Amino acid sequence: MEYLSGGELIRLIRKSIFISETDSKFYLAEIVLAIESLHTKGIIYRDLKPENILIDAGGHVKLIDFGFAKCLKNINNDRAYTECGTPGYCAPEVMLGKAGHTYKADIWSIGILICEMIGGFIPFHSKNEANSPANILEMVRTGTLNLPKNLKSSARDLAKNILVEDPTSRFEIQQIKDHGFFRGIDWENIK
Repeated sequence: MEYLSGGELIRLIRKSIFISETDSKFYLAEIVLAIESLHTKGIIYRDLKPENILIDAGGHVKLIDFGFAKCLKNINNDRAYTECGTPGYCAPEVMLGKAGHTYKADIWSIGILICEMIGGFIPFHSKNEANSPANILEMVRTGTLNLPKNLKSSARDLAKNILVEDPTSRFEIQQIKDHGFFRGIDWENIK
């Protein structure tokens, strides 16, 4: 197994409280490419969170822990039904479990990562109540999106276009890549 000396992304976030927007763009771009690669292979990851993202000696990200990953015959039409993942990072359709979920659950988690990496915290949390899956789901349903104040307008806009309850209204990977937040990223050479 490869040794990834950069450690977990969560350690970097906790150490810095938040990561600079420039560094976040780089890490997020690599995460977007990793998720896009999985999706082109028919795999939904379903557990995207900083603890499952390691950094190698060159500063590049690697996804680990594919325990919740699922291979679908048709990534665009098939659904998974297992309620799995980490509260706070799970898309609402995963927490509900009834109608199943698609690859759009991974895209939701990218939106959560934007907020946590740049802003220092996940956007669906309560300072006054327990952050149980039920409370998080209620905040999603009522639109209680606590975006970090230090998110600049482009990061804020991208997060808002990803963190929508209806998965069919959520941005696609290409829309994320084309968004102004990633202006200046050379998608062909970032690897």
